[in-house]
Amino acid sequence: TAVQRPGRPSRSRAPAVLAIMALVVSVGVAVAAIVVDRSDRIEAARGRVLGAEPTTPLVSARRVPRWTTELTAQRSLAEAVAPLAATAPGTTCVGVGMGGETIYSLNGTPSLTPASNQKLLTAAAALDILGADTTLSTRFLAGGPPVDGVLTGDLWMVGGGDPVITTDARAGGAGDTGRLQTDLESVADMLVALGITQVTGSVVGDDSRHDTARLLPGWPERWLAGGTVAPLSALLVNDGWQVDPTTGEGPGGATPNPPAHAAVALTQLLAERGVQVVGAPSAGTAPASMEEVMAVASPTIGQLAQQLLTFSDNTTGELLLREIGLAVSGEGSSAAGAAAVAEWAVSYTHLRA
Repeated sequence: TAVQRPGRPSRSRAPAVLAIMALVVSVGVAVAAIVVDRSDRIEAARGRVLGAEPTTPLVSARRVPRWTTELTAQRSLAEAVAPLAATAPGTTCVGVGMGGETIYSLNGTPSLTPASNQKLLTAAAALDILGADTTLSTRFLAGGPPVDGVLTGDLWMVGGGDPVITTDARAGGAGDTGRLQTDLESVADMLVALGITQVTGSVVGDDSRHDTARLLPGWPERWLAGGTVAPLSALLVNDGWQVDPTTGEGPGGATPNPPAHAAVALTQLLAERGVQVVGAPSAGTAPASMEEVMAVASPTIGQLAQQLLTFSDNTTGELLLREIGLAVSGEGSSAAGAAAVAEWAVSYTHLRA
C-alpha cells in the first residue's frame, strides 16, 4: 500500500519530462533550419560573385586615370579652336578655360575694346543696381492744374531717361519688330483727358536729369548721322530723328537739340487733338516751384535690358548706363555710369567668390 506524505499530493512526473524533451527538440530543429538556410544563401551569393564578369573590361580607356583623359580632351579642344581663331581678324581675342586653367588663348594679354560685349555688363548691373521692376518716369509739370480747361503758363515735359518714347509714325519700321515703345500719342491723349484745352505758354522739354553730351568720344560721327545711335538725352522722342511725328515724313538726321525736338512732337500731337498751345516749343530747365500734372512710366528696367541685348541697342545701353551713374553717385553721365559698373563688377565677383 502506498503511503502519502502529509501536505504534498502525489502525481506522475512522466508527462512533464516528455513536454520538456519535445520543446528541446523543436528548438534544435528550428536552429538547424536557420543555420542551413543561411549557409545556402552565403553559398549562393559566393557563387554569383565568383561567376560574375566585370562590366568594364580590364583593358579599357575607362580605366585610364582621369587626369590623363582630361589632358587629351583639352588638347583636342585647343586643336579644334585654333584653326577657327586663325581665320578671325588680327585683333581678335579668344580665350577658352576650365576651372581657372587656360586651355587656349589668342591675344590674351593686349588691351582690346570689348565692343558690344560691354552690353552684358551694363544690362546685368542695371538689373542689380536699378532693379528689374523699376521704371523711368517722364513727368509733366505746370504752375498748377488746368482751370476750366486752361493751363496757365508753360507745360514742362521733364525727361526721366526713357529711351523708347516713340510715335506711331516712327515705330514699326524696318528692324523695329518687337521693340518696346512708350507711345507718345497715348501720352497726348492722357493730357487731353485731364481736361486741358489750352496752354497759355509753351511745351518746354527738360533733359537736365542727365548731362548734355550727345555723342561719346569713341562713337564715329557717321553713327549719329546714319541713325546707328541717337543723340543722347534724358528726354528723347523717336531717337531724336527729325521726321514728322504723325506722318513720318521729313529730312531725317539726328536733332542737335533732343529736348526741344520732344517739345515740338508733343505740341503737334496736342494740336491735332484740339489743344491750343500759344507759345512755340522750346527747351529749358523746369523751376523747382512747378507742380506735377501727370507722370508716364517707361517699360521696366528688366524689359529695357532685354531690348538692349536683343537688338544690341546702343542708345538704350547708354541711357541705362547714365541711370546707373545717377543712382550710384548722383551724376547722370556716361563716365559716372562706367565707373559704377566697374566697381559693381569687382564687388559682385568678390561676393560670389
